[in-house]
Amino acid sequence: NITILVFDETFDNNQIGCGTGGVILSRFDLRIIKPPVLLQNSTPIAIIEGDPFSFYIEQTEGFPIVPDDYEWSFDGTPISEGGSNPNISIYPVIIFTNVNRTDSGNYSITVSNEGGTSTGFFILNVLYAPEGVPQTGPFYVVTGDDITITAYTNIDGNPNPTSIWTKDNSPVTDNGRFNTSVPGQLTITTVISSDAGNYTNTLTNGVLISINNTIDLLVSIPPSMPRSVTVVGDPEAESVVLSWLNPSDLGSPVFNQFNVSIYTTTEGISNITRQVTPNNTIDTDYNNIVTINGLKPNIQYTVTIIAISYVEQLGEVPSEPSDEVVFNTSSGAPDFLSTNLTNVNGNLSVIWYFRHTGGVELETVTVDCEEVDEYDSSGDNPLSTIVYCTSMSDCDG
Repeated sequence: NITILVFDETFDNNQIGCGTGGVILSRFDLRIIKPPVLLQNSTPIAIIEGDPFSFYIEQTEGFPIVPDDYEWSFDGTPISEGGSNPNISIYPVIIFTNVNRTDSGNYSITVSNEGGTSTGFFILNVLYAPEGVPQTGPFYVVTGDDITITAYTNIDGNPNPTSIWTKDNSPVTDNGRFNTSVPGQLTITTVISSDAGNYTNTLTNGVLISINNTIDLLVSIPPSMPRSVTVVGDPEAESVVLSWLNPSDLGSPVFNQFNVSIYTTTEGISNITRQVTPNNTIDTDYNNIVTINGLKPNIQYTVTIIAISYVEQLGEVPSEPSDEVVFNTSSGAPDFLSTNLTNVNGNLSVIWYFRHTGGVELETVTVDCEEVDEYDSSGDNPLSTIVYCTSMSDCDG
């Protein structure tokens, strides 16, 4: 027997032999039981989704080497043994047959022996190619407006994808009018006609393949305003004839309608809007002539005209209004409403009602009455000739 009175580190991992006559008959090793110490791996380990992966955590110190107990955890949740992905059946190795993006996270293993407990960990970062829901075009916009072109929504990828835009195969860069800061989107402010074209968005992050989607941008150009609006001749009491030239710029698509607006500040008089289909949309100098009815006599009106292109996705694309033209309708004739004839003591009483639609004062209206011949029952012999009145002053109303 041998007794070591002060057993310290100097005896750890030493071998003691025993024998007689210089012959070693028996040997044994001396070890100090120590808690395990595991190597920490703070740098994330990157692996592409779908690839196999295995990892073991190295034990740098401790005795016994093989622990009495160990447990793997993923983001703090224990991992059961015998799973297909990951497979942790062999200490201290964790095995993935094919990694998935959901496998990204913090993995730790806790080991223990007679000397104590220790924990080691590593970080798994699963990389995968860009993804997104492609959007379809074309997109439509009117010159002067702003628009956001969306090529992809629900963009994903690890690392985060970079969004690259081209127009007709030429790079698009951020400037005063173009903004590509949101992945999958391109915002253009104050659109001009030359912005029309094919815009391609490419999403890339250096992992496997990139994806791209092309969107067509169609720019609608409003027609210019109608020109040389003129009142033809003298306006009637209830109508006016207007003429005007086509726009000098027919628009894109070419205009297909005029809106004629006639309005007045006279209280109680309604404004009028008429839609006019042009007879010629090719010749910029074509003279349009249209009669507008439904006006009121003796009223001052103002007329403006706009040309309109129609785009199904945008609706009406109007021009600027034409220059204003002011005109006055003429006075109208009195408007008879009803006439009532009655027999009063053998005399014929005639009462009529009329209104002055032309705005003429009542005192200036002359009422002429026809001569009426009365006949006997046979209808052949006149009995008398009656003149009722010749002017308003001869009548009592």
